[in-house]
Amino acid sequence: MKSGSLFLVFILFLSVETLQSQETRMYRLHLKDKGNPPFTPANSGDFLSQKSIERRMRQGLPVDYIDLPLDPAYLDEILNTGATIRTYSKWVNTVVVQLADLQILSILENLSFVDTLYCVWKGTLPVKTGVFTNITPEPEIRQNTINSYGAGFTQIALNNGHLLHNAGFRGKGKSIAVLDAGFINAGKVYFFNQERIKEVKNFDQSFFAFTA
Repeated sequence: MKSGSLFLVFILFLSVETLQSQETRMYRLHLKDKGNPPFTPANSGDFLSQKSIERRMRQGLPVDYIDLPLDPAYLDEILNTGATIRTYSKWVNTVVVQLADLQILSILENLSFVDTLYCVWKGTLPVKTGVFTNITPEPEIRQNTINSYGAGFTQIALNNGHLLHNAGFRGKGKSIAVLDAGFINAGKVYFFNQERIKEVKNFDQSFFAFTA
């Protein structure tokens, strides 16, 4: 009886290991068009933030067809195939999906609005962990001297960033997006404290957006 129980435990252990190590694949779908989104450039306030609209006005960039979101009906149809949407781009008409079953590929290929698709990632997804807990803010830098930047002075001086700081350009009130594979001691750096981070997204890279 004891040996039978051990055998069952062994089988369950193997099953769990198999599920955890199961390979996942992600594919990028290039769409033929945006479809028929329920928006127009004239009602940009329905799909763009006021901050984005004001920035475009300052820069003389009118809202046009490229800025329109993808047709929600397209996204719903992709989801109905059993694929998981990881991200999408309204500017280049692409959708990245995660597939647990490769048989879904043929269904995606036959969607009338899909032009091409190809694999962009395969492997085992890491287990999700908490983001930035127990953060102790560091004192804010007030003077822009070589000592203030420490070992980072050479890097910021490449583009004369320290001169911009001295002129009063500190990025205050601006949203900054950072795409990177991760930062050492991110949980201890002042700029990454919870009060400044607006959103975090993990998709094979870390995504941070915060207001200075």
